[in-house]
Amino acid sequence: MLHGKKDLFEGTRPATIGSDGETELPILYYKDEAAYFYFTADAEEVQKRLPSDKLKVVKVSPTRCMVALATYNYIHASVGSYGETVMVAIVMHDKEPKGPLPLIRQAADPHFGTFVFHCPVTTYWALNGGRTMWNYPKFISNMTFKSNGNYFECDLSSDGRKIFDMRAPKRGSLSRDTKMQRCFLAQDGNLVAAPIPAQGICETAIMPLDASVKVYPGHPMSDDWLAIKPSKHPIMTQHYSGHMAALGQGYVMESGIRAYE
Repeated sequence: MLHGKKDLFEGTRPATIGSDGETELPILYYKDEAAYFYFTADAEEVQKRLPSDKLKVVKVSPTRCMVALATYNYIHASVGSYGETVMVAIVMHDKEPKGPLPLIRQAADPHFGTFVFHCPVTTYWALNGGRTMWNYPKFISNMTFKSNGNYFECDLSSDGRKIFDMRAPKRGSLSRDTKMQRCFLAQDGNLVAAPIPAQGICETAIMPLDASVKVYPGHPMSDDWLAIKPSKHPIMTQHYSGHMAALGQGYVMESGIRAYE
């Protein structure tokens, strides 16, 4: 609804109240810094973890598909500041992907989105609100963000266990990104879509040798990541500055899906 407007937040207030009974929707993210790390992974391993047969992984070869880690430092938001990291599969819903073409079109195709496998956050509000309203698979974690002239970094841990250390270079092809983001989530037997209009300045680096994601086995998130057999290094990174987004109410895409815990 908000995508394409010159002012991303135009018409978002007065707000509606979310199903948690207190959160004003859409949630407005006025300023954040974010980084995306794209990997290939074993297509069969990723596909079998999806809760619906209508969700199809986007392949880049007969046996490899696209997955991503993304980390966000929400500096100024309508619900306060917090951190979030997600592990996602890049998918199409109810449409057979034709090779890597969906990666080019992305939000221009309404079937395109990301299925969220894990979503650690740093505050209990983000945990409870995200679970209640969309069933984001959230857990409480610690995130240490570092940002300088060359890199944006996040060290992720939970319950005293390290999970990932991530570093994205601040370089690459520069563009203004206004693509709608669309997350798919499993909620009460339904596949729910959460639309996220967003915009920001993006730096895209292809095969960046100075990007790194260090994985620490022994946590459910890092073990799930290793189980899908990701490529050793990210094949692409994107660093976002001046990033803004608006997270509104979800809607049901499909009913009767398999349980996802």
